[in-house]
Amino acid sequence: MTVVQSKYNKYIKYAKKLGRRRFRDQEEKFIVEGLRTVEEIVDTGESIDFIMYTSAAVESPRGSELLRRARKNRINLVEVTEELFEEISHTENSQEISAVVNRKEPGLEDLFYKSPSLIVIIDGIQDPGNLGTIIRTSASAGVNGLVLLPGTVDLYNPKTLRSTMGNVFKQPVVRVQRDELLEKVILEKMNIVAGLPGIGKPIFDVDLTGRVAIVVGNETSGIQKDILNLASHKVYIPMFGDVDSLNVAAAAGIMLYEINRQRHK
Repeated sequence: MTVVQSKYNKYIKYAKKLGRRRFRDQEEKFIVEGLRTVEEIVDTGESIDFIMYTSAAVESPRGSELLRRARKNRINLVEVTEELFEEISHTENSQEISAVVNRKEPGLEDLFYKSPSLIVIIDGIQDPGNLGTIIRTSASAGVNGLVLLPGTVDLYNPKTLRSTMGNVFKQPVVRVQRDELLEKVILEKMNIVAGLPGIGKPIFDVDLTGRVAIVVGNETSGIQKDILNLASHKVYIPMFGDVDSLNVAAAAGIMLYEINRQRHK
């Protein structure tokens, strides 16, 4: 196999363009980086356009095995020089392997298949690390899926994807308009639980064993009024130290595990 050495190669140019949100949306593709994440994609059967890798990936036993599985699955493989891989990489320390993946987004219906339902609504979170951490925590907490409302950071931002540690492929993540979501949660008779700093009831005093949708809002402005107006419960996390607020991803994790504690008590 010929090793790609030119920055004008079609694969290199395409991978670079996927660094822009507009191009990702236009092509309905995104790029992920790192051995662990690419393994997750190959194992979950996601549709991969092509995989790019360096000689370092070939020399690694784990990387070599991944490439063997990719060949078996007839995935297009492109070996590039380390210098070119650095150019398309979105991390400080190059991961030596990346994949261009075709989007396969679920519908809102896919989030209501379990009983009792548990979904997470993201209303305008801007930090990709926060969004990625919430997705990862949700996967560990057995969430049906997540809903991203307009104004939320791009799900396919490389930093978001990296923060999910591959868990974005293990549960539905749906991007919808506000009206569509509001109609659905009313139809499904979901209890909307809005997390707010110091407002409402302590979360430990609210019954969370039924059909629940927890909402976390923008790091600065919080949850929008249209969602708050439908909230069955407004809750806060009691804090006992000299701290008046929590990072939104940390707060989401505490809320999710309180729900699990109540359901498995």
